Amino acid sequence: MEFNGYEIGPGAYLRDADLSDADLEEAILNSATLVRANLIRANLVEASLVGANLSNATLMGANLKWANLDAANLSGTNLQNANLLGATLYSAILYSANLAGACLTGAELYSANLERVILFSAILDGANLAGANLYRANLGKAVIEGTNLRSAILHRANLREADLGDARLVSADLSGADLEHANLRGANLTRARLDGADLTGADIEGAKFLGAVADDSTSWPTGFDAAAAGVLVG
Repeated sequence: MEFNGYEIGPGAYLRDADLSDADLEEAILNSATLVRANLIRANLVEASLVGANLSNATLMGANLKWANLDAANLSGTNLQNANLLGATLYSAILYSANLAGACLTGAELYSANLERVILFSAILDGANLAGANLYRANLGKAVIEGTNLRSAILHRANLREADLGDARLVSADLSGADLEHANLRGANLTRARLDGADLTGADIEGAKFLGAVADDSTSWPTGFDAAAAGVLVG
């Protein structure tokens, strides 16, 4: 495949390439080098980018629906408002990536590294983030409804005003997390770590806290009886 003189294929070297508005639907770019590449608004529907290096690339508004980005390096990548519906990102590295406003509905992010990622106002409903590292991630106002966050690391993450209704947070590490005014209706926080977490004003109707761990610095919604809900306060 060729686009504007660029040879597109597995292992392709496309560092700093201008691929804005490129039609790369179903392209095979496994292990390709796309460092700092311009892929603004590119069509990458069902593209295969397994193990590709997209660090510091720009993919604002790109369409990555059902794309395969397993083990890809997306560190520092700009994916604002990108469409990643149903995309697979198993063990992908998204350290400090910007996914503000991105659609990740049904995306597979099992064991992905999302440390310090920006997911402000992103849509992650039904996504699989089990075992993902979201340390200090910004998920303010994100839609995380029904999302699988089992054993995920959300230490010191910003989840203020996020919609976590029916989310699975079993054994998740939410220590020091900001959950102020978050929607946790029906969420499963069994055995979750909540020491130092701020749940002030959160909607926790129907949420499960059995075996969750908290401490004296945990802030709860007004009137919530942590001990009666099965929380272990130490």
